Amino acid sequence: SDVLSFLTPNELCSTASLINKEFDGWSCRDALWEVHSVNRWKGKQNIDKFVNKKTLSWKKCYAWAERDALRNTMTTDELCYFSWKLLYNGRWSRLGLRKFRPDGYYESPYAGTCEWALLNNKLCFMGISLYVERDPETWGWVIGNQTSTVYFSVEETLS
Repeated sequence: SDVLSFLTPNELCSTASLINKEFDGWSCRDALWEVHSVNRWKGKQNIDKFVNKKTLSWKKCYAWAERDALRNTMTTDELCYFSWKLLYNGRWSRLGLRKFRPDGYYESPYAGTCEWALLNNKLCFMGISLYVERDPETWGWVIGNQTSTVYFSVEETLS
């Protein structure tokens, strides 16, 4: 079964089951999928929502995370969960990370308290409407890509 540790997740899913039932069983071992998950998830955002060891195997956690990485519509919960780093006119803001509050308000260092709405994968606030896209590298989000106002999701870690 140690030879299976050299297979990629795709190979584990497609090849091991073809060899025989014993290999298929070995290919589902939690320890094997934990290693693949931890390696794959380095640098990825919001992974904790997939690691539910009380009810799911590591293989299922891996599969759910991969499926979610393909999703391209941000939820309101995600908008409020993340902090946001602002790139304005090509320069990083020195005024800290931004937060969109669950009550539909945003605190702007410039404009004060503003209402926001997330509609059809566009964030509307302060008189502007910015498209939301998935960041394929971090599995986070980018708001306003290729505009003068770009926000990048940041997952703040608790120390």
